[in-house]
Amino acid sequence: MFPSPYYPKKTISENTINSALARMGFKGIATAHGFRSLFSTVADEQGHDADVIERQLGHIERNKVRAAYHRAAYVKDRTVLMQWWADYVDGKRGKSNISARRTEGDRRVAMLSA
Repeated sequence: MFPSPYYPKKTISENTINSALARMGFKGIATAHGFRSLFSTVADEQGHDADVIERQLGHIERNKVRAAYHRAAYVKDRTVLMQWWADYVDGKRGKSNISARRTEGDRRVAMLSA
């Protein structure tokens, strides 16, 4: 997903993203996999093709027969999907109901606002 600053041919791990989220005060509230799940759910609910979503997430076809023949990369469709996602996320900017605040011991904890 994001390139590693140390290994040019690798991406950073899910744990790296989770550590960053924890440092931002979202430990126990948000995870890297949770964002993937959110993307998949919202894109599916908005009518995007399930095959395109799965390919974008890097999932491999589990049905061996279908996997042998279905090798589409969906590059154009994935481009459209990711532009839609960027627009969707941008549209949510400033409308979040999650805020981070300081608590005892200067530990940051994310709290849902009412």
